[in-house]
Order: sequence, then structure tokens, then C-alpha cells
Amino acid sequence: MRYVGEIKTNDKISSYYQSFTGTVIVLGFSAIILNTIVHIIILLRAISNKTINVPVWLRVTNMLFLIAQFVFFFL
Repeated sequence: MRYVGEIKTNDKISSYYQSFTGTVIVLGFSAIILNTIVHIIILLRAISNKTINVPVWLRVTNMLFLIAQFVFFFL
């Protein structure tokens, strides 16, 4: 199939959809990075016996989301 260039349309809905999906993809990858950083900080504070001001249920839920993000994006 030959590439004939980008098809130009005046459809605002499709341009909004493309912008939205691009934003969701960027936010998805940045969420993985931020979630990993948070867990590293929590792990370092736990190793150094400092208090962790985050409730246990929130840490567990956040870890489950991190695992789901890795499965969704990398497997």
C-alpha cells in the first residue's frame, strides 16, 4: 500500500479525539514513572525506620495499580 500523505478533514471531533488519546497515552506513561518513584521513596523510608504517613490501604492499592500498569503497558 502506498502512502499518499495525511488526509486533511475539517472534522473537529476527530482532531479532538486524536488530542485526547495522545494526552491519555502521555499521562499513562508518566503515571508509571511517578508511581514507581513513590514506591521507591516509601521503600527507602521503611528501610531507614522512618515513619510513613501514608495509610496502609492506600499503599496496597497503589501497589496493585502499579502492577496493573506494568502488565498493561509492558506485557
